[in-house]
Amino acid sequence: MSTTATAELLETSIGTTANRGPRITRIWHVGEHTIRARVALDSHRPQSYALAEVLTPALEWTKVCETPPEEFHWQPFDKRPGANKVTRDLTQDELLGLADDLMRRAARILRVTAA
Repeated sequence: MSTTATAELLETSIGTTANRGPRITRIWHVGEHTIRARVALDSHRPQSYALAEVLTPALEWTKVCETPPEEFHWQPFDKRPGANKVTRDLTQDELLGLADDLMRRAARILRVTAA
């Protein structure tokens, strides 16, 4: 059974990866949970990530869900069929939207509907 709770955005941090790609961290309170979404778009796909975590009672972050880099990272020189599911690198606003989507997915998994 899920409950409905307001997602209160606490913090957004925007920085860069070691290779100067965008790195975003967002934290929300959703019901009794604290959810963190982290997104990094590095120039190297293996160093890119998009995941949502929940803060445990022991104050440790535990991964709840993720989006594989293939879903949002563009490799211009990879011509294999299906290697790129996007046709360009995402903008900062689109990466923020990806973080928001991860929060909603994590909330559903935790059985809290984010309003």
